[in-house]
Amino acid sequence: MPETWKNEDYVKRYNKLYGITEEQVKRYLAPLKLNNSDVAIEFGCGNCGIIARIADSVKTIVGVDLSK
Repeated sequence: MPETWKNEDYVKRYNKLYGITEEQVKRYLAPLKLNNSDVAIEFGCGNCGIIARIADSVKTIVGVDLSK
């Protein structure tokens, strides 16, 4: 994890600018009909906001993000 993500102020600013609401997550994921036997991958996961919300709903989840 880059040092940037260890900075609490940075994370708060990031979430305020780019965070996703619970309603947006539900709308985004509804068509996928995920269940506990699924493996999911999210590209461009940022701070893993979506991953954290669905981790208990799938068998395996992987997040990939490129940061400088």
